Amino acid sequence: MKANVMRMVMGVVIIVVAVILMPIELTAVSGIVNDTNIATFTGVSAIAKILSLVILVLVMFSGGLISWGGYQGKSTSKGDMMKIIYGLVTLFIGLTLFPIILDTFQTLITTAGTTYTGFSSVAAIVPLVVLVAFAFGGGWLMIGGARGGKGKSKKGEASEW
Repeated sequence: MKANVMRMVMGVVIIVVAVILMPIELTAVSGIVNDTNIATFTGVSAIAKILSLVILVLVMFSGGLISWGGYQGKSTSKGDMMKIIYGLVTLFIGLTLFPIILDTFQTLITTAGTTYTGFSSVAAIVPLVVLVAFAFGGGWLMIGGARGGKGKSKKGEASEW
């Protein structure tokens, strides 16, 4: 078995970069949790409180999976590395912009909530869906990039992963 040192190093680099960016993520999540109108939105506070831990575990898992694949001699394409980078960017930018989304929905609820039947109930749930979409989308990209290309090989056999 010949190890792919470049992939092993990339796994460690991804972990290091994510840990360096973790204070930005923690600041963004604390902005969400400490929002003055957080009680208006169903479930957002509970999800936001565990999101930092989930992101940290996800990054460690992705980086470890990449390094382990390198140890086993698997190669990584540029597209797989870009998926991981896009996943991190999705998570961090999404969380940074999320307090703006909360403020926007609070404005919608206060201005149009009494005029339209059921609008405030639906608008109180939408930020939770958006938050979960950011977390799930970024995580899906990161895990997909860490796993590498998957599918049938040219011979019709299953891929090595």
